[in-house]
Amino acid sequence: MGYTTENNKYINSNESIIFDDFTLDAKFVDFPYMVKSSAIKILTLKEEKKDNIRFNFELLSNHRFNMLGHARHYISVVQPEEVFTTKKQEQEKIGQLFRQIDNLITLHQRKWICIFYSWEQRKLGEKYKFQYGEYNNNPDNGGIYPIYGANGIIGGYTKFNAEDSIIIGHMGEYAGSVLWGEGKHFVTYNGTISSPKDTSINSKFGYYMLLHKNINKICGGSGLPFLSYEQLNKIDVDYPLEKEEQNKISILFKNIDNLITLHQH
Repeated sequence: MGYTTENNKYINSNESIIFDDFTLDAKFVDFPYMVKSSAIKILTLKEEKKDNIRFNFELLSNHRFNMLGHARHYISVVQPEEVFTTKKQEQEKIGQLFRQIDNLITLHQRKWICIFYSWEQRKLGEKYKFQYGEYNNNPDNGGIYPIYGANGIIGGYTKFNAEDSIIIGHMGEYAGSVLWGEGKHFVTYNGTISSPKDTSINSKFGYYMLLHKNINKICGGSGLPFLSYEQLNKIDVDYPLEKEEQNKISILFKNIDNLITLHQH
């Protein structure tokens, strides 16, 4: 994302979806823009009388595709996928619902910025400690465990309990993904479990902070994406000095998550 003074290559579509062929990241766009990367696909509707583009953006954004690493995905992976859809009238209502949810989140984020004067910024390594999960396939030693996070399956097996901790994928297709560890679930051997170094940090608040950091953008590796301790330690994190404020913000975002889940159901 950025800005340009060029005026001869704008895509003047009212609404479209820009899709990154390598990362599978998608953005809904309703303003003029310019594409400077050959990896970007510009998606528009074939039949506007039958479909709603915002609804289809939500389908694309929330579908779990099989990521092939550093490869192009749209033609071979995305296009053949089958998804459930509905009539345009219902698509429009669902699309409008998600617009309203996005507006609600934006309003809360603006309110959040207004109280930033009582916040401070530190490196992630100053506030959190990390531990890689370890492979454990020995049934006599507590294995084998399927790996789940609060947001879904993340693959692999381990013996580490991820209760009240943040799970960060550090290798392969899940590198940079951020999940919340549940009490009965476990972190994968290709993931990192992180927890606060002291009691001044609300761990769930830290999860929401990292969730919006797009950590996958800093992953290294020419073939297999990889996220090292050194890279994690250098990530800037902002947090309120008062833990009570951290608690309230984490509750706010949890309520928004619950609201979105109810609407999805």
